[in-house]
Amino acid sequence: MNSKQNEKNKESLPSLPTLLITGASGFLGQEFIKKFHKFYKVIGIYNSSTPGFQSENVTYTKMDLTDPSQLASVSDFSFELILHTAALTNVDKCENQVEQAKLLNADTSGRLSKISYEKNAYFVQISTDQLYDGSSTNSEESDPCSPINEYGKTKLLGEELVRANNPNSSILRTNFYGLSPQGSSFLNWLVACIENNAPAEFYNNVFYTPICIFDLCRVIDIFLKARFSGTYNVVGDERVSKADFAQMVVNTWNPEYSNYTLLPYSQKAGRALRPLDMSLDNQKLKRLIDIKLSSISESLKEIKDQRI
Repeated sequence: MNSKQNEKNKESLPSLPTLLITGASGFLGQEFIKKFHKFYKVIGIYNSSTPGFQSENVTYTKMDLTDPSQLASVSDFSFELILHTAALTNVDKCENQVEQAKLLNADTSGRLSKISYEKNAYFVQISTDQLYDGSSTNSEESDPCSPINEYGKTKLLGEELVRANNPNSSILRTNFYGLSPQGSSFLNWLVACIENNAPAEFYNNVFYTPICIFDLCRVIDIFLKARFSGTYNVVGDERVSKADFAQMVVNTWNPEYSNYTLLPYSQKAGRALRPLDMSLDNQKLKRLIDIKLSSISESLKEIKDQRI
């Protein structure tokens, strides 16, 4: 095949959609880029940590999204999709730095969704399961929200601004697990305790419905391609306690590890309130898309196998 034919074939190939990702150096941003960079032209926006993953389809731009002038420059990019993962997720830090939490979790989300609407771009907002007071089990998307900490309050305000500014957007409420390269996740801490035989406390009265980051990325990809709109609980099928999850990790990594204590969580002085039940119902999601979510045990084995 000659060079002219090669060029003609390249021209006939469908062009990749351009996806702008905020929080591109974070755990979810980097994982999504690694898994799906071949299917998008990615513009990765990051602030502090330099992203590690590199690809010819990916370009990175350093930007402080809480600075209105820098955020306004997002309009200068050409894109069809935005995946907004950037957030202040440290619950205690949000409690102590309320204005900063509001800037990133709410105001930035609202401004980005407005830009996406003006550019006719599809917007996906990553939200949280900490939107309720913890008195109910398996909360549905239509249930009234009543967050009890500043993290939940600012994320809820962010959702409201996104809906107001871009009615065609999607909001994905989630709580995911995996081994973060930054070493900052709950699973990272659990594995470190097991491997170093360090003492740990596992809370048996805090419940949630965690989803593996691999499955979450698959769902996000489906949403970006189909451009669904609305609010969805993107969580796993199993409602478990933090202690249940921790013991599954122990069984996967080293069943002989026993240097832990099972106990109920009690509010710590100087720390933000935590809801005791963050479990969400995912049936609305499953009615929308045909997807089989991995069990926690299956996902943990996959995570461990990929680490080796």
